[in-house]
Amino acid sequence: MSRSGQRNRASVLGTQTAAEALRQKLRVQRAFGVLLGVLLLGMGGFFILAPPGTSWLDCLYMTVITLSTVGFTEVIPVRETASLTFFTIGLVLAGSGSILYCLTTVTVLLVEGDLLHGFWRKRMERSVAQLQDHVIVAGVGSTGYHVVRELVDGGDAVVIIEQRSEKVEVLVREFGESLPVIQGDALDDAHLHAAGIERAKGLVATLETDRDNLFLCLSARQIRDDVRIVSKMVDPAASSKFHKVGVDAVVSPSLMGARRLAIEIDRPEMLSFLDAVTARGDESLELAELYVDAKSPLSGQTLREANLRDRSNCLVIGVRPNPTASYEYNPGGNATIPPQATLLILGETSEVEKMRRWVLG
Repeated sequence: MSRSGQRNRASVLGTQTAAEALRQKLRVQRAFGVLLGVLLLGMGGFFILAPPGTSWLDCLYMTVITLSTVGFTEVIPVRETASLTFFTIGLVLAGSGSILYCLTTVTVLLVEGDLLHGFWRKRMERSVAQLQDHVIVAGVGSTGYHVVRELVDGGDAVVIIEQRSEKVEVLVREFGESLPVIQGDALDDAHLHAAGIERAKGLVATLETDRDNLFLCLSARQIRDDVRIVSKMVDPAASSKFHKVGVDAVVSPSLMGARRLAIEIDRPEMLSFLDAVTARGDESLELAELYVDAKSPLSGQTLREANLRDRSNCLVIGVRPNPTASYEYNPGGNATIPPQATLLILGETSEVEKMRRWVLG
């Protein structure tokens, strides 16, 4: 399914979910409205038919004990006149029906809500169980929401862990029920397992505080030592602490925002290039790393022998001979591509994909 189709489907699902919530709210309002109407009708009827001097409080009392059928002492002699007797009989019948309708509506709402939540949770668990190489986003505040949007637009499979029900409702309305959401505390290891951290390719920690993000990253690293972990950082001074617990990269939104604002003033042309590289879309520029294994047709060749420009319209801007070495930037044609080398290439997304397929053999 195309990305536009996925977004349309998510929009429809979100609309259906919101519409169902609205229908449930209207049913409850209607039920209590009927009960309130019967209560007011009873008060008005008793006030009109009762002997002169009867207070509104007496009318309210008589209406309540009549509707609830508790049998307390009558303050209005309903058997003294036929009109009061028939009115009370009608009020009992109407009141019993309205109370039953109200109780039934509330009961159905509670049971239906529990059942729907149970079905939704089971569906989420099945969806997560089928995922492989997905990204877990823990915490969907102002930063986490945009992280999810970028990952979804980029075609990544995403699983969200979020504790606040109001945030979960926003996610369902925005992305639809097809986006797996684990509602719970991300600091609980059980929720990390439920999100499939054993099969995930990465974890993004975007909780509110550095302390929570540190604890989450430490827990995730203890579960898996090879998963890539990226964390939001509120205080830049905490950077060393994040790296000590095994975080691969930390990002300070405030620091990045300040840096962006400064560069917009001094070097706007650089940001135009960076925006083109980080944009999403088939024809956007992409900066990618391509790993060359021993079976690759590039293994052992020089850049000149590989003649990469004839195979795709990509520019090789860096070569790293092995995973522990540093990149050699702007390499010449005599640069060798040994096994386990990594190429840093720049080109349109479609050309990068073409290059990736050829390099992987």
